[in-house]
Amino acid sequence: MTVDVRSRQPVGSPLVGHKNIVTSVAFSPDGKLVASADASGTIIVWDVEARTMIGSPLSGHEEPVHILAFSPDGRMLASGGVGGRDVEGTPDKGEVRLWT
Repeated sequence: MTVDVRSRQPVGSPLVGHKNIVTSVAFSPDGKLVASADASGTIIVWDVEARTMIGSPLSGHEEPVHILAFSPDGRMLASGGVGGRDVEGTPDKGEVRLWT
């Protein structure tokens, strides 16, 4: 659920589409898009005004995404998270992916 931070009131209904715990969100510099990522590695880009998903979810991470950031011009999205696990199942490296 989004919230108008000045009035402390929700703005519309929640953006629903993730099937796992949401771990990161980021607004584009112009505020027209918001990207959200979850513990399964799925990233969804949303149109803020229409409150709809833009295209299909982005997939490529096999582990949780922990951070999202748009480039200053809003044309690229960076996502970072766990890139792999060792034989005991412990995270052993990280990865950053770039999306256009």
